[in-house]
Amino acid sequence: MTMTLDYNEPLRKVVERLKNEHRELIPKLRRIEKLAEGGDMKVAITELNVIKPLILRHAVEEEARLMRPIMWEHKDESEESIIILRYHRPLVDFFDHRLPNLDKLPEQVARREVGIFVKELRKHHLEEEKTVFPLALKANSQYEKGSQTLSTRRPVRA
Repeated sequence: MTMTLDYNEPLRKVVERLKNEHRELIPKLRRIEKLAEGGDMKVAITELNVIKPLILRHAVEEEARLMRPIMWEHKDESEESIIILRYHRPLVDFFDHRLPNLDKLPEQVARREVGIFVKELRKHHLEEEKTVFPLALKANSQYEKGSQTLSTRRPVRA
C-alpha cells in the first residue's frame, strides 16, 4: 500500500472519501470486536493486521490534507482539530506495540485491549466528522475564494 497522496484531488472529494472509509470500517470493526468477545483472538488479530495499513494511510491523509487548509485559514480555531488528530499517535502505538503482543497476553486482557481500541477508533471517527471535516471544508472554501480573488486581480504597475 502506498502512502502517496494526491494533492490535486479536490478537498471536498477527499472528505467524502474519508467519510466513506469510516463507514466501510464499521462492519469490519464490529466483526473484530465480536471475534474478540467470542474468544477468537487469533482471527481478530489477523483481521486487525489486515486493516492496519488502511487505517494508517487514512490517518496520514487526514493529517496532511485536512490540517493544511485549517492551519492556513483557521489557525485560531485549530486547537480542537489538533487534539482530535493527536489520537493518531496512540493508534500507531497500538499497531506497533500492542497488536504484535496481543497473542501473548491473557485472553481476557487481550479482549479488553481490542474492545478499547475499537471503541476509541469509533469515537475518533465521530469526532473527526463533527469537527475536523467541517472546519477543513470551511477553510478550504475560504482559501479557494482568496486564490480566485488573487488570480483575478490586475497586476500593479510601477
